[in-house]
Amino acid sequence: MSLNLDCLPSLVLSLIYDQIYLSSPNTLRCLLLVSRGCYHAAVPYVYRNLSLMVSSHKGLHEDCAELQENRLGSQFLVHVRCLKVWGYLPLLTEEDSPEFEEFPDYPEEWDPEHGHVFYGDRPDGSAEEVQEAWKPLVTIIQKSHHISDFIWICLNQLPPCLLKAVEQSHPTSRLHMRSFRLRSLCSDEDHGITDPHELDLIQSPNLHSISVRVTTSGIDGKPDYNKDAIFQVAAVAANLKHVNIVKTRPASSPEVMRYYMQGGSGSPQPWKGFVPPLEFSKKGELISLTYSGDPGVELGELLEWSHCIDLSKIRYLILGQVSDRQVINSVARTKFTSLEMLDVLPTDATASEIEHMMDCLPPLKDLRLVCNIPFSSMEKVLQRHGPTLRRMTIHHRMSLKQLKKVMCYCPFLEYLHMGIPNWVIASLNDNSLSDFSLSGFLPEFPQNHYLQVLSLSFTGIFSVPSDITSLHKMAPKIWDVINNDKSGFRLERLIVIGGHVSPPLPPFSFRHYY
Repeated sequence: MSLNLDCLPSLVLSLIYDQIYLSSPNTLRCLLLVSRGCYHAAVPYVYRNLSLMVSSHKGLHEDCAELQENRLGSQFLVHVRCLKVWGYLPLLTEEDSPEFEEFPDYPEEWDPEHGHVFYGDRPDGSAEEVQEAWKPLVTIIQKSHHISDFIWICLNQLPPCLLKAVEQSHPTSRLHMRSFRLRSLCSDEDHGITDPHELDLIQSPNLHSISVRVTTSGIDGKPDYNKDAIFQVAAVAANLKHVNIVKTRPASSPEVMRYYMQGGSGSPQPWKGFVPPLEFSKKGELISLTYSGDPGVELGELLEWSHCIDLSKIRYLILGQVSDRQVINSVARTKFTSLEMLDVLPTDATASEIEHMMDCLPPLKDLRLVCNIPFSSMEKVLQRHGPTLRRMTIHHRMSLKQLKKVMCYCPFLEYLHMGIPNWVIASLNDNSLSDFSLSGFLPEFPQNHYLQVLSLSFTGIFSVPSDITSLHKMAPKIWDVINNDKSGFRLERLIVIGGHVSPPLPPFSFRHYY
């Protein structure tokens, strides 16, 4: 019996398209051509995400005009749910200057850790100039019907007119500040008084997530207190749920390197707080707290977080590279009763300290533990967390017997990233890689009923082009060995990562579509 999609109720079609959108968004574009009913059901999904790249005043005006005047472009105003704005809008005086260099063509989701840390400290012009420059985008926000998420990745400071438009036109939407930076905290022009617009942003009921890059001083060498202020921001912002701290590394970019070479890593005077002070009656309730860069979370920061937010509400915690073993002990003492995901790279903690920390945490769904501990310690960790794990990243190189134990401890695992074991590496050194089937290693994976994504790291093994070519040829063979005998869910994605310390080799992936 053939299924006629046009005969299905609109609610059922919507549920079907919800699943298709999550698993294969491009399939929805094909459904547009099936029938009139499928077209009307698919249109809201096709136009639900809108990304605007900002690089010039003329370009912003043209893009916004096309969205209003073009028949297809106007569909975004009706159906867009997620509006993302990224890039850098220069001052009019900069753009008209022959010396002005257009902002580089970066991808939408560039790593905020690398470069352009101080772009947000540059002046955007007078209040009148800023309002006039962003007026076309204000109109788009006001004319859009159903914006639920507004993502700001621009290196410009979020203009007051845009914040006002979001709050008034879409009061229930979520504001995501991917380039959050309080400019007045790295300037002494106002004698320590916080910019009123920045206070409005902090207290906005729409503020949902922030990513802040921290240094100890700004581009002009003045103290930068964003690192100190973030704790109070998390406590004051009523609906803030996600905080990402990006610590800049000296080699992140030339500007950051110059900053460190000029003594930017010195210790400034203690921060005196917001002026006027912001009061908060209760602790913030973050869902996720993440650290990236070098170093990861420090003991003082973890203690400060315990004063400003309710750590028992944290569900996703990324600590980064932790060199202080006291941080591991502090995590063990803290009641992370809601924790579902932990990502940590402890460099100096002992195996017993890591065991104790993991034993004090509730059973996790996602574990990314990168450390050098005996398999006996890893086994104790998996005995507690394995039955609930859905995703796991480990770099522990295991024997075949140990791998079997991991598969038994983690019966519901859907995603696994691991390093290729030493005994497999030895076989690779003795045999031709193109003929090597990994027969003693791969058959363990098909036994896992739920495994759908497998990532295997050969990093540090290969150094010559012939090895890389062989590794590319081996990827389909690995795929076939696993999927031919796979029970339960078929493998959706296989990631094979190859590389050597010098020169570095990019990862590549192999995926089948059916």
